[in-house]
Amino acid sequence: MRKSMSLSSLNIINPNITHNHDDYDIEVNKEITTNDVIAVKTDEYSFKVGKVNEIKEQKICISFFHNKLDGKSQNVHKEDVLINF
Repeated sequence: MRKSMSLSSLNIINPNITHNHDDYDIEVNKEITTNDVIAVKTDEYSFKVGKVNEIKEQKICISFFHNKLDGKSQNVHKEDVLINF
């Protein structure tokens, strides 16, 4: 499912990861780019994981994962992104 979100409205939650070590492949606070995998807040208690297809102005277009990558895309707001993997 394809969904667009504005960049200004994405709440990015930073996990408690403050080290930068070669054994860890999670980078926090990085800029969201095409083909990134991100977690997007859906409500107070849940989230969806998806792949970024494109970014236009303040919206990102992503395909959400269900059991596999969905064929449809959605636009989401950046403040709804929880983490960028």
